[in-house]
Amino acid sequence: IQGATSHEEVIQITLEKEHHSPPLYFILLYYWTYYVGMDEFGLRSFSAVFGVLSILLIFILGVKLFDEKVGLLSSAMMSLSMISIFYSQEARLYSFFIFLTLLSSIFLIKLFEKANTITYLLYMGTLISLLCTVYLGFLVLFLHILFVLIFRKRDKYISKNLFAMQAMSIVFFLAFFAKE
Repeated sequence: IQGATSHEEVIQITLEKEHHSPPLYFILLYYWTYYVGMDEFGLRSFSAVFGVLSILLIFILGVKLFDEKVGLLSSAMMSLSMISIFYSQEARLYSFFIFLTLLSSIFLIKLFEKANTITYLLYMGTLISLLCTVYLGFLVLFLHILFVLIFRKRDKYISKNLFAMQAMSIVFFLAFFAKE
């Protein structure tokens, strides 16, 4: 992103150069470094912020799936995990990927608890962000589809809406890259 003068250039550089990955992380990093700086602190602090927020999200996910004890234990394990610490210090997209994976999973669980339009849209937004950040987001989407298939007996209406949101996320992703 160094030397880019607009987010359009960031997209072009990201898709054409050695990155070969979707451009969302690099666009956000471009704007982050515009305000924080292009030095080592500016580049690494972006990942650090998402690494710290991921600790909070894994606590929330643990509480939603199990209880507060599991939430505390999982957040403690993540905060002490060497790989998590390493990714939070790197100027790479991995901590942002973890953040979006956890956030989309929380919204998915929340939809099964109490579905509403805002949660559907937030879920779809995080899925689109995930797919536009790294191609591995398709694995997360596949796992979410499996989750819905396993638990769809609870509420078929929610399952149909979730499948629609997941399909629309893929269509949005494909439409974005069809222009490129």
